[in-house]
Amino acid sequence: MSVFSINAAPLGASATAPPAGFMTLTVVGSGVSTGIPVIGHYGRGCACDDAVANPSGLNNRNNISMLLTLPRGDLPTLSGRQKSAPETSSAAQQAEEAEAEPQSYQCWNTSHACFTTDQAGNYIHDKPVAHILIDCGKTFRDAYFKVMIRWNIRAVDTLLLTHGHADAIAGLDDLRDLQMMHMISTGEWVVDSFIPTYLSYTTMETLQRAVDYIVRNSVESGPAMPSPAEHAAQLSACLEERGAKSLAAVQNGEKEGGWRNIGVRRSTALDFFYVDDVKPKRVHLPITATADTGGATESELPFYSFPVEHGRGYISMAYVFGRGTAFKSKLEDGVSPPEGSCVVYISDVSAVPRDSMLFLQDLVRIDILYVDCLGPQKRSSPVHYCADDMLALTLALRPRYVYGVGMHCDVEHHTMRTTLQQVLDGYVATGVLKQGEVECIDLAYDGMYITIPQ
Repeated sequence: MSVFSINAAPLGASATAPPAGFMTLTVVGSGVSTGIPVIGHYGRGCACDDAVANPSGLNNRNNISMLLTLPRGDLPTLSGRQKSAPETSSAAQQAEEAEAEPQSYQCWNTSHACFTTDQAGNYIHDKPVAHILIDCGKTFRDAYFKVMIRWNIRAVDTLLLTHGHADAIAGLDDLRDLQMMHMISTGEWVVDSFIPTYLSYTTMETLQRAVDYIVRNSVESGPAMPSPAEHAAQLSACLEERGAKSLAAVQNGEKEGGWRNIGVRRSTALDFFYVDDVKPKRVHLPITATADTGGATESELPFYSFPVEHGRGYISMAYVFGRGTAFKSKLEDGVSPPEGSCVVYISDVSAVPRDSMLFLQDLVRIDILYVDCLGPQKRSSPVHYCADDMLALTLALRPRYVYGVGMHCDVEHHTMRTTLQQVLDGYVATGVLKQGEVECIDLAYDGMYITIPQ
């Protein structure tokens, strides 16, 4: 991996699309389930005091969430899309324009017209991009306006859910505003694009209880496939079955729009794909095949899921992705590992099962590790990693860069950063790590983004 660009833009600042062959990882949220500041904690001398005093500061944290942004190679640029600032109009002109505005119902309806024009899809300035979101928790709405808005997100192209707790799923209802659908003459909504959603069967059972209305509006495609060919066959079979149901519905005089018609109440509609929560598996995410690879021979971005424990007996999903992902056991002698990055994302973990640890230790290299870090050193939790656990995993895997996520309010950002740097320096000084073997052990923060080779 040749280039790292780690940036933090001011809140509300616009961002740039990653160039061909690169991807951008944005920390949408870096905090524990409660978020920081925690209700009732102001004045206790913890990080909540600074989070209240400095709402845009590094101690202010929303629920853990990650956004992966890829440049698309299958859509044209929108040259000339940027418009100059409008000239100030007179009061008379403003009144005339106001009269020309449609009624409020029509205006609200047409607010979704961007999804059906030649500007449909996600663009940053005039560059087409794809957005993959990991988790959508209870602070998602706040996180959107704090962090995601600068990426000009019109739609979530793919969603990954790590587990079924509120900090991962309670924002799903808000995704309806980041989804392609339109209203028909009857006032009913027809879904243009269900959001491909990857989750475990256990998380699906939670959704059926917590957001049953979303599940009813959604479709189920089945197990997540490991390859493009297998996914294409699965999709073809699903569409044939759904098409037959739609034809029968039309012939019976039922809903216009068939299986895509979700009725008069607009809500999120997903397309469920199930990941294995027992063993690590490769997962094909179709949207990654649209990436502008910058010349890479393989079009799709390699993605792997693997299970970790989030408290005894409860599984949360974690992910490995990037074109630099390669395995020691499969690398032939004398063959160089592929170029690109290898990223490991473990947001909620208390223990790594044996098969998952062997899977991680078989990786040729790990460029970036995002990992759970609920509390400081000398603290433990039955359901989360704390700093000592994060450091132990760092020594076991030797990633190039390590970023803690999911911090509670007893982790003050600036103090903890200093501590982690001292620990890293100590590892090098005592020979536990070689100089440069691990370049950074740090904390992530809301809005932090890294642009790296795919």
